[in-house]
Amino acid sequence: FWLVGAYWSADDPPDQTSRFLAEGVWENGYEDRYLDLVRQMKPGDRIAIKATMTQQHDLPFNNRGKTVSKLTVKARGTVVGNRGDGRKVEVEWEPKFIQKDWYFYTARPTVWKLRDTDYARRLVRFAFFDEAQDYDFFVEKWWG
Repeated sequence: FWLVGAYWSADDPPDQTSRFLAEGVWENGYEDRYLDLVRQMKPGDRIAIKATMTQQHDLPFNNRGKTVSKLTVKARGTVVGNRGDGRKVEVEWEPKFIQKDWYFYTARPTVWKLRDTDYARRLVRFAFFDEAQDYDFFVEKWWG
């Protein structure tokens, strides 16, 4: 399972999500980073485009006045081909996916390979299998 970014700050528009969905690809915007990770992606792997930020107000749980990390899952699909160049993979994107927000366990790197940990399994179930996030679990883990 992969979570990947789509923000290219030097491009106009910087958010490449629409282009990726239209072209049936995901592309690494760097020529010198994440190449080995992208080469690891294989047909059948699940992939989602993410955006990360922080939020303090209007949360769906009691954040005790604290700022919380937030990850928006913007699109998801399945890798169907990898060119092996570390830059581009072909993706069959889900056409009617509705973006959704996840809180607490987030990461900013452009390419995030989710490992087999409790937090990652919870995120996988949320992002790829539409399981609701257990806010109480994370509030307890983060703040006791």
